[in-house]
Amino acid sequence: MAALAVFAGTAGAGVAQSRPGDAAPAGPSRDEILKSLAGSWKAPEYKVDRASALDIEVFGPHASEVRNVELTIQPSGEGVLKISKSVVGQKGKVYAPSVIEAKLTLPNEKPQKSITGRPQPVITVTKAEERYLDGTGDRWPRDGAKVTITTDGDGNEIDLRYDTPNGTDSFGTTMIRQQRRK
Repeated sequence: MAALAVFAGTAGAGVAQSRPGDAAPAGPSRDEILKSLAGSWKAPEYKVDRASALDIEVFGPHASEVRNVELTIQPSGEGVLKISKSVVGQKGKVYAPSVIEAKLTLPNEKPQKSITGRPQPVITVTKAEERYLDGTGDRWPRDGAKVTITTDGDGNEIDLRYDTPNGTDSFGTTMIRQQRRK
């Protein structure tokens, strides 16, 4: 409840103190959450060693899988999630670079609450596609992708969850605000 009160305060709305027997205060509105989310977000780079025998044979020893995630949300509620992926060899050679781009919208629906009680706006993925950057120009739809965002109390971090229908490439990450939209 304290995190919700802090969040509502950053969105410009006050939250009254509740007393025993009072009805639970309503959470922040879609517009309040949208105002706090508008801007650019970035996750810390995710890097993990690829050390199976096949990985070593294909990419060499000490290769790493690398993922970078960026999110931009407009004040209108439209957004773009970009997930850049590749494998980087010990000497810096890049293998299998690709980018998943998901177009998002925050429909005019009341935000939900996460299991921890934090605000969780409704998000619709309108289109998701993976492009391979190896010169082939291959593009593949990523139908059925889902994005979930859970906000924090101060408006400077969000937890993002990207899920695919079969679970391949699904992940969760914490994103840090880069700039706030005016």
